[in-house]
Amino acid sequence: MLTGDKLETATCIAKSSRLVSRTQAIHTFRPVSDRAEAHLELNAFRRKGDAALVITGESLEVSRIVIVSATVVRS
Repeated sequence: MLTGDKLETATCIAKSSRLVSRTQAIHTFRPVSDRAEAHLELNAFRRKGDAALVITGESLEVSRIVIVSATVVRS
C-alpha cells in the first residue's frame, strides 16, 4: 500500500484495513540520504523477519537504487 500520509497514519491505515495484523512487527524505515544509510536500514529490516515495512517516498527512492544495484550484482 502506498500513501502520501505521515508514517503514523500509514501504519494506522495498514492495521485498520488488515493489511498488517495488529500483532505483527512494523519496521519504520528511518530517513536515509545515501546508499550506505539505505543499505544499513535495509539490513535492519531484514533481521526482523516477518515485519511490515513503513517507508517515506524519499527513503524509498534511495533504497530502490540499493536494491536494484544488489540485484544486478547477484544476477
